[in-house]
Amino acid sequence: MQRNVFKVFQISAIFIVLAAAALYVLNFPVLYRQLQQVCDTCAITGSIQGELESLGWSASGYGLYLLFLSVSFAFGNVFLGIFIFRKRFNDPMALLVAVCLAIFGLTLTVSESFYLAYPFLSHFSKFINFIALLLMGAMICYFPDFRTTPRLNHFLAGSYLLVELLGHFLTLEQQELIFPDWLYHPLEWTILLVMGASQMYRYRRLSTPIQRQQVKLPIYAFTMAVLFVIISVQMPLDGLWGNLLGQTLYFIALSIIPISFAIAIIRYKLWAIDSLINRTILYGALSGILLAIYGSAIFIFGAAFQAEGTTFAAIMGTIAVAILVQPLHNRLQKIVNRLMYGDRQDPYAALVRLGNRLEVTTTSELVLDAIVSSVRDALHLSYVALVWPNGEIAAESGNLEEGSKRLDVVYQGEQVAELVFTSMEKEDEWSNADQQIMNDLCRQAGAAVHAVRLTQELQRSRQTLVTTREDERRRLRRDLHDGLGPEIAAFSFRVATARHLLRNEPEQADQILSDLQVEIRNAVDLIRQLAHNLRPPVLDEYGLAAAIGELVRINRGAGIEITLHIPSPLPVLDAAVEVAAYRIVQEGLGNAIRHAQASEILLELALKEEMLILQLADNGLGLPKVTRPGVGLASMRERSEELGGTFTIMSRIEGGTLIRAEIPNYYRGEQNVKSTRPTG
Repeated sequence: MQRNVFKVFQISAIFIVLAAAALYVLNFPVLYRQLQQVCDTCAITGSIQGELESLGWSASGYGLYLLFLSVSFAFGNVFLGIFIFRKRFNDPMALLVAVCLAIFGLTLTVSESFYLAYPFLSHFSKFINFIALLLMGAMICYFPDFRTTPRLNHFLAGSYLLVELLGHFLTLEQQELIFPDWLYHPLEWTILLVMGASQMYRYRRLSTPIQRQQVKLPIYAFTMAVLFVIISVQMPLDGLWGNLLGQTLYFIALSIIPISFAIAIIRYKLWAIDSLINRTILYGALSGILLAIYGSAIFIFGAAFQAEGTTFAAIMGTIAVAILVQPLHNRLQKIVNRLMYGDRQDPYAALVRLGNRLEVTTTSELVLDAIVSSVRDALHLSYVALVWPNGEIAAESGNLEEGSKRLDVVYQGEQVAELVFTSMEKEDEWSNADQQIMNDLCRQAGAAVHAVRLTQELQRSRQTLVTTREDERRRLRRDLHDGLGPEIAAFSFRVATARHLLRNEPEQADQILSDLQVEIRNAVDLIRQLAHNLRPPVLDEYGLAAAIGELVRINRGAGIEITLHIPSPLPVLDAAVEVAAYRIVQEGLGNAIRHAQASEILLELALKEEMLILQLADNGLGLPKVTRPGVGLASMRERSEELGGTFTIMSRIEGGTLIRAEIPNYYRGEQNVKSTRPTG
C-alpha cells in the first residue's frame, strides 16, 4: 500500500515539475521584455542607463546579464532536483527536496507582468505557487526524514496548509473580509518560525549524528543566504554598481540554499561544516567588534583633538585595532569553541568544572546526576549515562542513540561503573584528544562514583540487617506462639484434669501426668532448639576450637579423612566471628562430603594480624566449568562479607576445591580459656 502511494507521489511530482516548466517557458518572453525596458520601476532605471552609456555598455547587454542570472538559477535548481531524484529515487525526503528545488527555480521570476500578459493563467500560476510554498513548508517541517519528527510538526504542517489555502484561493473580496494580508503574512511566517524552533528541538533531542550532519549545512547556508540578501538590499552603493552587485549577491544567496540541500542528501560527509561554521562565527564577530572599535577610536580622537575625519584619528583607530586584534581573536576563539565543542579545547576547564560541581553536591543521588550532566556539557554530547557493573543505569542525561561508546570508570584498579555516551558528531570526528579528555573525566569521577557505591551498599546493608532482624523476630514469634505457646497453655488444662481425677481415678491421673512429663520434655527440647538456632550452645560451653573439633568428629566416616589444624590456645574472638566461622566450617564440610565426594579434607584456622583465616581444601570433584552458586555458598559468602571479611572459592591445581574465608576480629581481651586443642 505504501509503495503504491509513493508511486502516485512520484508521478504527481513529475507532472507538477512539468507544469512549472511550462509556466517558466511562458514567462520567459515576459521576463526578457521586462529586463530590456528602461523605467523608474524597472531593473534598468534612467540613471543606470546613463551610467551604462558613459562606460560604453548597452542597456540591452545589462538586461541580458540579469536574464543570465535568472536562467542560471532556474536551470541550476532544476539540474540539482534531477540529480537528487536520480540518486535517491526511492527516498521520499529526497523526492520532496528535488521537487521543491525545481519548482522554486522555475517559478521565482513569475511576476505581475506575467498575470497581465496571460490573465487566463492566473489561477494556474497561483496553484503552482501554492504547491511550491506547500512543499517548502513540508521540507522545513520534516527534513531530513519523516520518521524522527516531533508530533507538533504534524500540527504545524496542517496549519501551514490551511493558511496557504486561504491565502491563495480566496477571492480579493473574501480575502479582505476573512483573511487580509495583515493577518496572512504574519501568520505564515509565525508558523515557519515555529517549525524552525521545532527543528532545533529535534536536532538537540531526537536526531542521530548523521541527521545532525545533514541539517547543519542547510542551516548554515540559509543563514548566509539571509545575510547576503540583507547586504544586497541595503547595499550602500547607488546606481549601476550598487544594482549590479546587489543583483549578483541576491542570486548567489538564493543558489547557496539548493546546493546545500543537495550536499546534505547526497554527500553530507563532503565538507567539514563544523570548521566552516566555527570560522564564520569567529571572523564575523571579530570583524564587527573591530569595526566598532575603529569607528569609536576615530570618534573619540577626533572629538578630543578637534581632528574628526583627519588622518590622525584614522591612524589612532588603526593602532587600536592592531593592538586588540590578536587578544580579541584568541578570546573569541575560546568562546566560539566553548559554544560549539564544549571544553574539548580546554581539558583543564572541563576537570575544574566537574570538580566544582561535585564540591557543591550534597547528596549521593545528586552526585551521579552532576557527573553525567557535567560530562555531557563539557563535550556537547547527546547522551551520557553511568551504568553499574550489573547493567543497572545509575544516572543518565539525554536520549540514548545508536553508536554509543563505553568507557570504564576505574578506582584503585577496580571498575566501579561504566560511562556510556553518544557524540553529536560523526564517528570519524571523535579524535584522540576527545578520548583523552573522557579518560581524564572518568578518572576524576572514579572516586566520587566509588563513594556513592559504598554509600548505597552501606544503605542496602542497613536495610538487609533491619529486614533480617525483623524476619528473625517474626520467625521466633511464630515458633513461640504457634508451637510452644499452645503446648504450655495445654499443660495447665492437663494438670487441672489430673488433679480432678487424682482422688477418684488415680490411675488415670497418673497416666495423664506421665504423658504430660513427655510433652514437657519435648517442649524443653523445642526451647533448646530455638536457642541453638540463635547461637550454637557448643560455642558458649567449649569455645570455637572444640566446637569445630566436634564437627570434624561427627563428619568423619568410612573412607573420609579430615585433618584439622588450629592454633592452641586460640585467642578470644568476637561472638559474631565465632558464629560465622562455625557456620562456614559446618557448611563447607557438608558440601565437601555430600556434593564434592571428597575422601580427604584439610581444615586450617589461623589468626594473623587481627584477621581470622579459615581455609578448607578437599580432593573432590572441584568446581564445574559453569558455576551456579547455591544457597550454601551464598550463605558462607554473606557471613564473611557482612563482618567486613572476604570469601573465595576456587578449584585446586591438584584437584578438588579450596575455600578461604578471612574475617576481621576486633576483640580486645584475654586468651579464650575455653578454646582447647581438639584431637584431629
